[in-house]
Amino acid sequence: MSTTNQSPSQHTSTNQPSFATDFWNNTSPAIGLSPLYSKLHQGTLECDELLTVIKAKAAYEQEYGRKVYNMKHDHKPQMTGFGYDEAEDQMESSSLKNAFMGILGQISNEGQTHLRLSEDLTNSIVKPFDAWCKGHKTRVEDSRKLVLAKVKEWEKEKGKVEVLKGKYFDKWREFEEMKVGMTEEEIEQELSEEQEQEQADSESATDQDQDQQQEDKAESQKDIKLGPIDHTPQLLRETLQRMIQEIAQSDIKVTLLGTYKHTITGLQISTWVQENLNLSLSQCEEFGQSLLDNGLIRKINTSFRDGLSGSEFIGARGFICQWKSEAYVKAEIPDPFLIEAQELKLKQMAELKTTDNAMRLKMNQLVDGFKSTYLEERTLLKLSKDIKKLDSQYIDAVLQLDSLQCQLHELITENLQSLETYEKDRINAMKRVMLDYATIIRSSLNQLEESTAVILTYRESVNVLADLQLLISSYGSGQFKPSVVLYDNYHKLGKPRLQLFGSELVSVADLESSRNEGKGVPVIITSILQYLDEEVYPSLKDDKARVGVWLDSASLREQYQLRNAIQSKLRQETDLSTHSIIVSELKKAKPLTIASLLKLYLSSLPTSLIPQSQYSLLHSLYYQHTANTEQRHLGISSILRNSLPKQHYLTLRVLLRHFFRISGIIKDADKELYERFIKGLSLELGKVVMEREETGAGDSGSLAFKEKFMKELLTVKELTSGGGNASKALATDQSRSSSNVKAADSATDSKSLN
Repeated sequence: MSTTNQSPSQHTSTNQPSFATDFWNNTSPAIGLSPLYSKLHQGTLECDELLTVIKAKAAYEQEYGRKVYNMKHDHKPQMTGFGYDEAEDQMESSSLKNAFMGILGQISNEGQTHLRLSEDLTNSIVKPFDAWCKGHKTRVEDSRKLVLAKVKEWEKEKGKVEVLKGKYFDKWREFEEMKVGMTEEEIEQELSEEQEQEQADSESATDQDQDQQQEDKAESQKDIKLGPIDHTPQLLRETLQRMIQEIAQSDIKVTLLGTYKHTITGLQISTWVQENLNLSLSQCEEFGQSLLDNGLIRKINTSFRDGLSGSEFIGARGFICQWKSEAYVKAEIPDPFLIEAQELKLKQMAELKTTDNAMRLKMNQLVDGFKSTYLEERTLLKLSKDIKKLDSQYIDAVLQLDSLQCQLHELITENLQSLETYEKDRINAMKRVMLDYATIIRSSLNQLEESTAVILTYRESVNVLADLQLLISSYGSGQFKPSVVLYDNYHKLGKPRLQLFGSELVSVADLESSRNEGKGVPVIITSILQYLDEEVYPSLKDDKARVGVWLDSASLREQYQLRNAIQSKLRQETDLSTHSIIVSELKKAKPLTIASLLKLYLSSLPTSLIPQSQYSLLHSLYYQHTANTEQRHLGISSILRNSLPKQHYLTLRVLLRHFFRISGIIKDADKELYERFIKGLSLELGKVVMEREETGAGDSGSLAFKEKFMKELLTVKELTSGGGNASKALATDQSRSSSNVKAADSATDSKSLN
């Protein structure tokens, strides 16, 4: 038995599903690969089953052949039967005896035939196929271990990114809470003073303590005006004691920010002041503002959008605040935050369950240290430095994760291509075993002709490609759609040059524009199309080569190399335009890689050019107007113009204009090539332009509809044609492209597409 081991192709055609495109999961690569490795493991068991059957057949044939061969000795003529003539010394035997002896001889020969059959099955099938099965198991298992180890490494790195992100956001929350109640001038002054304080020589600890005590004493003796009422320290203590004890406190949970304990509302404060101090509504608001201005309460930001809005008091339920430590000090009431923190720490220490004096001493030291740490006031300057440091670490971790994810995608793709080859070899090997078995049976036992025919019939019914497609359609976990982990800026400020791939279309559409019609269209799309028109198409020898640029695909490794080169240069060369950087890198790449990069960019968009909602509308439109082409075209045009986001519609138009020019010239030169180009391009664009909910398994109906719809877009120009400046710009671009066509045709003396 022999099988053919072929290395995976460097350029995989995407006209039909394959392992490399249909076993991905955006959340976890391991989930996408799980059904495939499960089916491949099942395949190894199928090999074992077939091998076991052939082994059993060989064993049975050997046992049966030995018994049949020995029948000529075990059942030789009896003296009372066919041997009687020999006992009577008869020289001639009857014809009936000769026939009997002939039958015994034939039975013996049949036994030899079965023994040869057993030997042939063992030597020609069992031994070589057993060795091949072991090798196949090893190859599949090695691939699984290698890929899952890389996936585990990626998941670990992703976990680090999440941890850094959490620390980064926590620091910002702490920083924002410290700024509550402070104006921008106060913040700048605070930062400036803290920076000067760090640079200056500190005075002795004793002098600082004395000065602080004097300041605290002077501060405590000051009168404070709350609203229209002047409060002496004694009156302030009594008022705050009543407010803290009588106004009910509660806990609230804020999305992303966590749970805030011991909170009260502006409405509760205003109601208490109005009922107990007999003030008007405006005076109640003024009273609450005084509490905020004097640092007795702090406002709780219920979302990141609140910013520095904590300087204004509002007597409403939406104004959430907490009593600050200063209020508890002036009211001479224990701070519940300190009490809860100390109780929690002491509870944790008590759980150590030890009576050792040294341990108790250590616990006391830990409690003292905890108090010191908890009571320590963190400065704005230190928090600002911590935020900058964490932001840098967070960015580095995200970029490191992106690099590792690219390596993971490349490794998975290469392994998927190899696994597809292994699976083809496995099916072919089992198919070969069936053929070898049938051949041995046919050559050894002519009387089993009918059985051989049945085996051959089953053997001929095995279709490698059909089995592969069935596996994919039944267990495929989704099309390859790279999900990029984007850098999430705290203030939600976009950095399109940091990560061009994977960003929303609207965030990068107006980054730069390489041509007039590029307004609202990502610069990477206009740059690639312009470069193809001006540099690539004229350099290719004929239309067939130009069509191949779009119908074939470069390897994922080559695509990621070009993608990463562009991304890296965009981050480094901040003085150059995005268009210039992209074109400079495109010049180093192959035409096939450039076109594949455009498809990779489209598939990386978080929201496809034609999102799920518009996909459903278009699908319904086709169902309603199957026969009425005019109504269908009007509906398509209306949905694309009125329902698609502006950037999506403009980008789709630019892409279609480009392909209209190509297909129009091909159609005039070669009708057959034109039909193949439109069919293949419809399938290619359908996968990356249209979005549909994942079903978990292959959906041939969805692919067929996408192909049908894209074919109509590529052949009916009026569906996306528009007027105004965009049409004029596109017409100018078409004229320039036509000039390039004529120049290339003149150089090659052919009617090739340009």
